[in-house]
Formats: sequence, structure tokens, C-alpha cells
Amino acid sequence: MRFAVLSLAAAIGLCTVGTAVLGPSGAHGAATTGSAPFTGANFVSEPGDSLGQGLDYSFPTVTYTGLRSGYPTFSVSNATDQFDVWLAAPTGEPLVPGTYTDAERFDFRSAGFPGLDVFGDGRGCNQVVGSFTVYDAAYGGDGNVTSFAAQFFDHCEGDDPALMGDISFNSSATVPPLPATAPEPPQEAQFVSQPGDYLGQGQVSTFPIAFPFGDPNRQNPNSWILSTASDDTDFTVDLDAPDDAPLALGTYADTTDAGCGESQASPCLSVSGEGRGCDTESGTFTIYGISDDSLGMLDSFAAEFIDHCGSPTAPALYGAIRWNSSVPMPPRFASADTATATVGTPFSFNVLTSSLPVAAIKKLRKLPPGLRFVDHGKGTATLSGTPTHQSQGTYQLRFRATVKSGTTKYVATQSFTLIVAKRSASSGPASS
Repeated sequence: MRFAVLSLAAAIGLCTVGTAVLGPSGAHGAATTGSAPFTGANFVSEPGDSLGQGLDYSFPTVTYTGLRSGYPTFSVSNATDQFDVWLAAPTGEPLVPGTYTDAERFDFRSAGFPGLDVFGDGRGCNQVVGSFTVYDAAYGGDGNVTSFAAQFFDHCEGDDPALMGDISFNSSATVPPLPATAPEPPQEAQFVSQPGDYLGQGQVSTFPIAFPFGDPNRQNPNSWILSTASDDTDFTVDLDAPDDAPLALGTYADTTDAGCGESQASPCLSVSGEGRGCDTESGTFTIYGISDDSLGMLDSFAAEFIDHCGSPTAPALYGAIRWNSSVPMPPRFASADTATATVGTPFSFNVLTSSLPVAAIKKLRKLPPGLRFVDHGKGTATLSGTPTHQSQGTYQLRFRATVKSGTTKYVATQSFTLIVAKRSASSGPASS
């Protein structure tokens, strides 16, 4: 089960509705456009969302079912489906027009957090992370709703896929169309696996989804899910500081995979996924950016790691994660600094770097005859070709990797030794 994924406070960027409407204990009014009052609801469930099952719903019937703990509840239905929707401001505050972020499941929300609960067709959520915007909230003298309009984004069990919905009850307020996908913080991750690394299988992988999960109704920087699709999990990454302390900017060296999520004397790094894990792991990780929002929910994050599966000398998995962050990370060369080619034999060597954003790679110094260098624009490059008989010898090359982000620029260089060996007599004549 995945938990509490998205801190939407800074990432969504929804505009606060400015209509002044008092809550149940005061006067009332509505954010209107002059159109006739409308009643109806629509849900759009993203692939992998357990609550809406990846389907679209239209509900012509919306019934106000009263106040629950002082906040309005609604039933939405059509000929085959029925759901309940419950929206609440932080405890003790009136539910008025505006945007409410970091919403939690109503019954289990913490002080200061708004509440959101959607359930129906025999399905519900143990935990909720989401947000909603109220466009109209008018109340009668008895505190009951007379008109209401809102739009919500509900991540059931904290999963990345969302149930998106809009609901109008006797309201003239304009609710914007639901987006094609739920608004999410910018997020990305990269794996660069050295040849022989068990976890990454020697591949370079990118993940458009990299989101935090943790305790119920919370997300924290210690545990991450990396995915290539919203309804799938490719890898999990755990990062912990020693003695259960909060993560902070800086480098954590000499990590162990024992005790992640517990209080331990050493920093902890653990990576698993696609059916693979390690009996023991060791390495290092560096936090380049981390911040919380006003409610203590994770607001931004940027980190990199080097993980050795099995032994400290085993080939490494290099990784980088950014979530709601533009903080750049310096490039690191993940490929070897020496290689041997043979005269007359096709040769290829992959130059690997790890960073976010990915690095541009250049070759410095002249190559032997018959070889060429190509930057693939993905933080990788290839040195390849067939050395001629004139190229036999040892060459001291240099590679330069550059990361640019705004006014920030990081440059890393690697000294590289290329040996072009003589073709053996048993191999036949060398090509020229």
C-alpha cells in the first residue's frame, strides 16, 4: 500500500477565490455569475485510482444530506452509481470560498488540516491526501447549505493517481472544467546503473513520477516511489538520517540498509524494485534541497545517492530524485575511466553521468583515427568506431559534463585513458 503522496500546497498553484462569504454562523451569500442555478457533478478517475476505478462519471442528482461535524455532506448519483462527498475546513473554521490544500481524510485529519472524504459504490479510502477549491458556499439561518460549488482532487491511500471531481448544488458559480490530469508537483528521477550492478541491471532509467510516501495522511522525504506510469511502482528508495533525526542539507556517508524507518546509529539507504533487492547495501547520499510547507508537509526535495548492492566494492547504482524542486545537482561520472580498444575491431564505450537536470557531455583532446564521440543529450555519450593501424598506442583524453540551471552551472571533468592495442596475428590483417 502506498501512503500520503502529494503536498499540494505549493505545487498546484490554484487561485484563491476572492468572494466574501461567511460560514454557517454568519451571513451568507454566493459567488454567482448571473446564470441559472445548476445542480450536478462529474468525476474523472485517473488510471490506477482505486476509488473511481479509472472511469468517468456523470451525476445528474446531487442531494445535500446535512451537516456532519458542522460541515456539509452531499450524495451524488446516477442510474448505476452513488457516492458521498464530504468537505471540511480546518476544525473550527468556516468552510468558505477558497482553495484548501494538504487535505486529509475527514475523520483522521490533524489540527489545522482541511478534510476531504469521498466514498461510494462499495469503495472508500483509509487515508486521503488531496486538495479542493470551494467556489460557492451559502448557508441559511439554521447553518444548512443553500447553494454550494467545489472542485476536488482526491488521492486515495495517498496513491499518485487521483479521483478528480466537481460538484454543484443549486449554484450559479462557475466551476472550471476538470483538467486532463490532476495537478501534480514537478517530479523526476534518474537511475544510472554501472555494468554488473544487480539493482539497475546496467541500464540508464528515467522516471517521470517520483513521489514521497510515509505515515497515514502524511508524506515525508524518507521514502520514495519511482514510477514510469501512474498505476505502477518500479522502485522504492528509503533515505534516513542517523538516530531518527529529520533529513537536512548535506552528505550522509557510510550508509547501511539496516534500520530504515527506525532509530539507528548510521544513515540508512535502501533501494528495491522490479523484483530485485539486496541482502546488504552500502553507499552515500546527499540532500541538495528540502523544505516543508506551513502545515509541516513536504514542500520540495532534491537528492542524489550512490548505492552498492552486496558489498562496498560492487558496481554501483547512481540515483537522483527531484520533487517540486528546480535545485540542480552536480554531475558525477558513473562510467570507468579507462578502456581498451583493438586495431581493426569495432569498439564502443558508454560514458555515463548522473545528475538532474541531465548533463551535457563534451570530449576534450583529439581522438585516435577511426573513433568518434557522440553526446546523446541524456547525460550519456558514446565513444565508438574501429581504430585504424595508425591509432595504436595510449591516449589521455578528458570528458567534461556540464549542468546548467538558471544562473547555476556545475562542471565535472574525468581523465580517461584509452588504450588502442595491436591486433593479434591470429585475428588476421587489421583494417586501415
